[in-house]
Amino acid sequence: MSYRNPQIVQDKSGMIIPQALAQASGAIAKGIQVFGAEQKKRQEAAEAKRLKDNKQLIAISNAHAANSAAFNAGLTDMSKSMRDTLITRNERILDEIDFIRRSQLVDGNASPELSKRLGELQQGITEGNGLSKKIIATSGVLTELIENEEKLNSNLFYRQDKNGSDERSKTIVWAFGGAEGYKGGMVEEDGKLYAVATNPEGETFKIPASEFDSIADDLILTKDVNAATEQINFTKEALFDGTKLREEMVDSRENFLEFESGSRVTGSRSILNTDMVNSVRQNAVNKTQSLIQSAAGNSQLQDEYLRDLGLDPKTYKNATDEQKIEMVGRRSASLFDDANRIYQDNSGNYYFDDVQTRRAIPATDRESAVMLNKYSSDIDKAMQDGTSKTDALASVLKIGGNRRIRIGGSYYTPKNVTIQGDIVTVTKTGKPNYEVKESEGGEDLDKISYDLSDPTKLYNFLRATTALKELDIEKLSKKILAYKIN
Repeated sequence: MSYRNPQIVQDKSGMIIPQALAQASGAIAKGIQVFGAEQKKRQEAAEAKRLKDNKQLIAISNAHAANSAAFNAGLTDMSKSMRDTLITRNERILDEIDFIRRSQLVDGNASPELSKRLGELQQGITEGNGLSKKIIATSGVLTELIENEEKLNSNLFYRQDKNGSDERSKTIVWAFGGAEGYKGGMVEEDGKLYAVATNPEGETFKIPASEFDSIADDLILTKDVNAATEQINFTKEALFDGTKLREEMVDSRENFLEFESGSRVTGSRSILNTDMVNSVRQNAVNKTQSLIQSAAGNSQLQDEYLRDLGLDPKTYKNATDEQKIEMVGRRSASLFDDANRIYQDNSGNYYFDDVQTRRAIPATDRESAVMLNKYSSDIDKAMQDGTSKTDALASVLKIGGNRRIRIGGSYYTPKNVTIQGDIVTVTKTGKPNYEVKESEGGEDLDKISYDLSDPTKLYNFLRATTALKELDIEKLSKKILAYKIN
């Protein structure tokens, strides 16, 4: 059977190479196709990154420009030198910020050190912005303060440093307030920004930008109350209903006629209830003591309260607690008498004079003799009682506030009249007046002193404060000079 149907053997060896080639071509084509697709993806990815990078770079550039414009616009009210300092510094910082952002966003640098540095630079921008705004705001306030300089050393005071000096505060106020002779500016040293204030003597104060805000807000000490005024207001409210003496304070009334500094004075004298007056006086002392004590944690404020009362802060601080109480009590009592025109006679009775008329009528010889007799008898009694000369003269001659006096041919009531030993000091207005600086030996022209141990000066004082005739002044002068306690 096999022979009748023989198998035909086919030789396909010639097809091997073409088939192999065909298969290889297909694989290559497929590989080329895959490679092309990947290349396209890479190109697309590269293009996308390029576009993204360009977008990031544009954003960085725009942010730089916007920051520069905003920063520069906020400096229009500053001096050229300060603007130049801040603008140069700001541009340098922005350039470094741009470099870091390119490194992070474009180059993919994820270094923590870059992030830390970026934070420092941004803080520098904030610091510069803050300093410029604070200086501009402060300058306006300080300029207004300088224009109203009378407020200074009344209820506003330059803040003192830990050494008790107010020069730094004063220099900053005047420098950034635009006062002549002072210079305000800023500098950058070792990458740190400082506000700088220089006084006419060339003394310079540098304030770090990070501290300027708090320092600028604390240049001035505000004293809301005057210790002396507070006491005076308290006693007036306790003693008076408006301008009228409270009736419960009065025990009796009588008319009087006196001569004072060349004026004929008539009116009604109210004799006051001693216990009630003493109670008001003590309460006033207590309130004043409490006010001073309330400022114990603020040395400068306490010093100003003491100055209000006419007390020396250094003497007060070196005194014992008992001495402090005595000092304030003594001064408080003096304020009480002077401010309210309430005085004590030689018998210790309190009185208040409601003056009805005051006329510049010279005393007659008889009236002068009567006054001389009264002065003489009061002095004799004081000597017999062992009263010190100072206390006797203060009482007999009514030396104190509201004591009218003749100066330069005219009569007026000075700010204060005090006696210490034989020296009477008349403070005319309370505003120091130096033609030559005190540090250079100049004297305060607002104060006039009389040495009552000097015959000529004693005579001049009696002539300025009494209505006595000249011969009677000479007699009284001799009696005062001869004052002696046995």
